Amino acid sequence: MAGLGWLHAYDAGGRKISPTRLPASLDQLQPDRYRDLAWSVRKAGGFKKTCVPFSEFAWANFFRKRVPAAMLSRDFELAHEQAMRIARSPVARHLPGNVYGS
Repeated sequence: MAGLGWLHAYDAGGRKISPTRLPASLDQLQPDRYRDLAWSVRKAGGFKKTCVPFSEFAWANFFRKRVPAAMLSRDFELAHEQAMRIARSPVARHLPGNVYGS
C-alpha cells in the first residue's frame, strides 16, 4: 500500500505513526475533523471521487497543513470555504480527483 501511495499512517491529530499502530478496520478510526472537512469539500465539488483508495486521507492531510485547526474548530463554514479555494488551486493539482483548471 505504501508503494502505491495508498498508506496514510497518521493519527487523528495528524501525527505520523507506524503502520503497525493503524486500527485493524476503518470503523475503528478515531474521529478526525480534517477527514470531515475533506468529505465536505468533495461533496461540494471541490474534488472528485476517484478509484484511488483512501484518497480522502490524502486530502485531509493536505488541508491539515493549510487550514488552521483553530479556524476549523471555531467556524467550520469558513474553514470549508478556505478548503474549497485551496482544493481548486494549483497547489492541489497533485492530489487524486483534483479539479484544478475545470
